[in-house]
Amino acid sequence: MAVDVAVGSLPEVVAEAVDSGGHDLVMVAADRNPESAAASRRIVRAASCAVWLVRPGFEGSCVLAALDLDADPDRNRLILDLARSQAEIQGGRVRVMYAWQVGHLDVLNRMGGEPLDRHAESELVLAVESAYRATIDELVGDGIDRGGVHLVDGSPGRSVVALASLYRVDLVVMGAGEAKAGSAELGPTAEQVLTECDASVLIVQGSGPPRTE
Repeated sequence: MAVDVAVGSLPEVVAEAVDSGGHDLVMVAADRNPESAAASRRIVRAASCAVWLVRPGFEGSCVLAALDLDADPDRNRLILDLARSQAEIQGGRVRVMYAWQVGHLDVLNRMGGEPLDRHAESELVLAVESAYRATIDELVGDGIDRGGVHLVDGSPGRSVVALASLYRVDLVVMGAGEAKAGSAELGPTAEQVLTECDASVLIVQGSGPPRTE
């Protein structure tokens, strides 16, 4: 194990170390106080690789893989692989979730001219949910109990935080999300989870597997 000492702003030091050393994973001790949370977010934004924010008391007994079915499928597979591997190491359980909002049907109603009646809207909801569930089933394969797969109607960030609290999740594995063009922020879901979730959070920036040796 190599030990380097550097002077400067922590996010800048981390970013430089990642770029010069070709690292694929950064692990940072992080708690929920405002100063630490702000520093953690700056590190995640600055690093070009996966960043694992380890909260105090981490045990790994329950790992939540938060998927984004509109994102790159390879990134979702990586999120699942990382969640599985960490759960196996710790002898824990994996839960998988994807949050979508039925409220988006209002947009479809306006686009179609005539609003959908209640029956047609219910049929559309079931069709969309069925398509999402089929996509998750294909991604998950046979390695995860279907009882631990959750398709949630709600805001993604709020849903991740709520599910992590409900199941006393130790680690959330998720993507960084899409930020606004020219913004130094992460996607809104990642920002909310980093700010509000008590669990450790592993943010995946790309689709390449992190090296942990």
